[in-house]
Amino acid sequence: MSLQRALDVFIDKTTGSIKRISKEYPVSSKEDFLDILRAFKMFNSNKSDISIGNSAVGVTPWLWLKLGSNYYHLNSDTKIEGVNMFLSNKSNDWRLIANQKNYVKNKITNRPDLGDIPGFYLYKIL
Repeated sequence: MSLQRALDVFIDKTTGSIKRISKEYPVSSKEDFLDILRAFKMFNSNKSDISIGNSAVGVTPWLWLKLGSNYYHLNSDTKIEGVNMFLSNKSNDWRLIANQKNYVKNKITNRPDLGDIPGFYLYKIL
């Protein structure tokens, strides 16, 4: 997928949010996932406090990703600051760390120090 296609297909031009992507039709590659995040970042470059999803729905899986037999979801409350940090570390491997809610090791980070990415809520379905 190209960045232009990601902008055209996955970004809501009115709100700037990412259009919801269901588990039934998930994104199927890391490259496409990163293109969608880059498109979100580019479209909202002048905003500092925007989430990827619609705040009216609360915290919910917003963007589904399937890599092989593994499913992941990016929650609707993911913020542009978290997206920026995740993209700045895009060349690093994805690692599982414990989430803050119940300490299950299902949250994704790509920070070299394996630290949490504030405002970025990507989870692997275990």
